[in-house]
Amino acid sequence: MSRPTSRQVAWQVLHEWFCHPRDRVEPAIAQLADKHQLSVPDRGLVIELVFGVIRRQLTHDTLLAAVVRQPLPAMEPGLVALLRLGAHQQVFLPDMPSHAAVHETVNVARLIKKDRWVGITNAVLRNLSGIVTAPCSGVVAADLVPLR
Repeated sequence: MSRPTSRQVAWQVLHEWFCHPRDRVEPAIAQLADKHQLSVPDRGLVIELVFGVIRRQLTHDTLLAAVVRQPLPAMEPGLVALLRLGAHQQVFLPDMPSHAAVHETVNVARLIKKDRWVGITNAVLRNLSGIVTAPCSGVVAADLVPLR
C-alpha cells in the first residue's frame, strides 16, 4: 500500500473532526503525520489545509451551496469534507491553479476508494471554479468570494 498524500491525510483529519468535533485538531494532525511519515513540507500543507478549511467553513459552505444539488447537511459528511477541502484549495491557495485543485481533490476520492464521489467532486468543483474565477483570466478573484 502506498503512502497517503498530504491532501488525503488532511481529508482524514477533517472527516474525523467534522464527524466528532473536539477542542483541538492538532493531535490528530500530528498522529497521522507521524504514522505516515510525512515530510516537513507535506506536514505544512496538511496544517494549512486543515486549519484553512475549519477557519473558512462558512465561506466554503456558502460557495458550495451555490453549486450543489442538495443541502450540504443532507450529504455524506466525508463528501462534504472533501468538497470543503477542494473549495479551500481553489479559493484560498492563490499559487494553486484551479484545475490542479480540482484534479488533486478528485484524486483523493479515488485514493479513498469512493468511486461515486469522483464524479460529484469533479462536477461540483468545476462549477465552483466558474463562479470564483475572474472572467477571461482563469485566476481566482478575491472580490468574487463572499467573506461570510
